[in-house]
Amino acid sequence: MQFPPAEDPTLSAAKTPPLACRGRVLLVDDDNALREIGLTVLQDAGFEATSAATGGDCLHALQERLPDLILLDINLPDMDGRDLCRQLKADTRLLGI
Repeated sequence: MQFPPAEDPTLSAAKTPPLACRGRVLLVDDDNALREIGLTVLQDAGFEATSAATGGDCLHALQERLPDLILLDINLPDMDGRDLCRQLKADTRLLGI
């Protein structure tokens, strides 16, 4: 069985237009490896992605700039992700997220 090449050699970076920003995503996860992989995947897909390692970092990041989407781990070192989710849902600034 033969698989097609991973990349089409007829396409080049010069011919491929950059992806427009699809939106802002805040990825909250205390696992460094998962956070880095998640950021890479999101950015490669055209999202403006930022990350936070703790619930406190998440709250701080939300003071800086509001995302369109929050991806939240439930096991964080400083607080339970479910409690943080409830806190975020109660924040009227975040109603559309």
